[in-house]
Amino acid sequence: MPPFTGKLQPKGNTIMRTLAAIAFALLVTGPVAADTMSDMVMAREIGQIVGTADLCGYDLDADKVAAFVSEQLAAMAPTSRAAFQSGSGAQKIRMKEMSELERKVTCATQAKVAVKYGLAP
Repeated sequence: MPPFTGKLQPKGNTIMRTLAAIAFALLVTGPVAADTMSDMVMAREIGQIVGTADLCGYDLDADKVAAFVSEQLAAMAPTSRAAFQSGSGAQKIRMKEMSELERKVTCATQAKVAVKYGLAP
């Protein structure tokens, strides 16, 4: 026996409208999810840069960092902003556990990423 019988059986138009609504929802939320992911990556990177500058010995321009954070991070969703804090704290902990070579490579990378975001003097 089919799952739908008589009056309960969905009509072709209903199925098409439902599929169209699902497709529309995916089109609308897809870019939002992508923006959120890229915001989270950026926030985490900035947190890592700020969190390791002193440990690595590279300079950041405090005014540029403050402007970047107030313009970019403040506009992000709370979950993305939280990635800034977790990126900073977690990177400090990881740095202490790294070998000298790992630390040197990480510091060089962080310094380059700081330049990429315009945070270096």
